[in-house]
Amino acid sequence: MKKLTLIFVIAFSITAHAQWQGSGTKLDPYLIYTCADLELLAENVKTNPVGWSVNKYFILMNDITDSVRTMIGEPNREFSGKFDGQNFTITLAIENNAYVTTMGLFFLRSPLTQDTAVIKNITVDGWVKGQYAGGIAGTTYTVPTDLGTILISNCINAAKISSWTGAGSSVVGGIIGYQFTATVINTTLVENCINIGDIFGMHSGGIVGVSNCIIITNCINYGYVTGTTYAGGILGYGYSLLMAIIQNCVNIGIVDTTPSTLRSGCIVGNKNNEISVQNCWWDKQMCPAEDD
Repeated sequence: MKKLTLIFVIAFSITAHAQWQGSGTKLDPYLIYTCADLELLAENVKTNPVGWSVNKYFILMNDITDSVRTMIGEPNREFSGKFDGQNFTITLAIENNAYVTTMGLFFLRSPLTQDTAVIKNITVDGWVKGQYAGGIAGTTYTVPTDLGTILISNCINAAKISSWTGAGSSVVGGIIGYQFTATVINTTLVENCINIGDIFGMHSGGIVGVSNCIIITNCINYGYVTGTTYAGGILGYGYSLLMAIIQNCVNIGIVDTTPSTLRSGCIVGNKNNEISVQNCWWDKQMCPAEDD
């Protein structure tokens, strides 16, 4: 009898995190309590077919202070579901490796269907290092066959975001490191987000490092932003732009540069006619002048 009891206890401990509570629907979302629960989510996204997470709902139930070292999603196996952090904090300790150069809490892709991938109400702390690094998402992207969009809302980055040693060209941002969209229909929207973490890389932005098609609205940067090539309080660099709108944003942080920095700005690093900056403000004592 004692042997049977021991076997039962061991089996229970192994299977305790085999699945989350909930069924993954809007009314009965999967409940995330621990670092192990997040690791299980990352494993499911990695091992299931592309699009597995579309229209699946996840809710964070408490702060996770154990250092999270696993990104949720990776190239060709991205997260496209809906994750509500309920204003709790996740502590990160995520670093680039030789196989995956994107680092952040999530690697996001637009849903294959006419749906929206949603990340909201999360604070991240700790640190992230990568060639493409961001507190909430290292990379967000869509391909022409994707029909959905991406929304990141009410998120706070308090983590230090920096380039990985030896990464070469690095792209870093407080909320998103690198954002790419194939068509203007698949716009990524970042709204009501805040960065208070230090940001350091080659192309650096307080909210987004590099983008080609994005709307950033009602966001604030308090962090110290340094870019060795491009640096911006909100957006570091916009390239091959389909559309970029930055509206109602504020930068209260320092935007620092090095001798090699090509362009910097209190709102946008490479301000040009393709980037629409509307009703934005910056603290001129912290950041003396915006690029013309």
